[in-house]
Amino acid sequence: AKLLEINQLMSTYIIDSEISRFNSSPHNTWFSLSPEMVTVIGYSLYLSEITNGKFDISVSPLIDLWGFGAAGEMAFPSDDAIALAKSQVGWQSLILDKDNLRIKKTKPLSIDLSSIAKGYGVDVIAQLLEGTDVQNYLVEIGGEIRVKGKNSEGIYWRVGVETPSFFQTSAKKVIQLSDQSIATSGDYRNFFEKDGVRYSHTIDPSTGKPVIHNIASLTVVENSKEYSAMKSDGLATAFMALGERQALQLANELGIAIYILSYNKDVFGESFSSAFTPYLTKTQ
Repeated sequence: AKLLEINQLMSTYIIDSEISRFNSSPHNTWFSLSPEMVTVIGYSLYLSEITNGKFDISVSPLIDLWGFGAAGEMAFPSDDAIALAKSQVGWQSLILDKDNLRIKKTKPLSIDLSSIAKGYGVDVIAQLLEGTDVQNYLVEIGGEIRVKGKNSEGIYWRVGVETPSFFQTSAKKVIQLSDQSIATSGDYRNFFEKDGVRYSHTIDPSTGKPVIHNIASLTVVENSKEYSAMKSDGLATAFMALGERQALQLANELGIAIYILSYNKDVFGESFSSAFTPYLTKTQ
């Protein structure tokens, strides 16, 4: 029931959901929000700030333009079409008033929380379990995971990082967790190639184009006491948009554990932040 309630708030596929009503509301007008939406939008805007806008919940027009939205594959967009879509994007045009539970957009735009809402849903279920004094659990929604305590065999939870299936070599990291969340973002299932260039489904709002880098997947382990799954979910997408060098730099600055699988034809490479070092012994 709680997940249905969240869906009613954050689903862009439900016409009268809270997010859909905000998206269709006029700009320069305050719109009342639920506390849940304030939490998720607030953290999303924080991610936009620390990534200089590489993470942006208003990027939907560009996602649709490049054929990664609900409409599916589209023709390769023109520069004019990209410029038009970019004009409809911009996290800095969102003004969030947390104290009064309201938001305002200073220009016409819409938001999409799909890059972070699943993680928030995991946190909500975890909080419900803890409210009933459940000491051991694993909650998973769409690949976003939060764990507490130990499994039924009395050992700490172990979560595997998936190996992209188109590689010939085998590489997999198994991470031991307790009272933590983990999320992985990857482009190996959702991309297209044109003239020998691989276009990711992760869009860079500053260019209006898909990011071009060699990251196959990026995993985040989050230890926060509050909303750890929401944070790991959003951070995985944000770091993915930054690319390997900037992602590692920011993760090290913030003390966040990330693990990156990169590709070069059929050979894996791996890199990780300093905070990920304790997990390196868990491999197979």
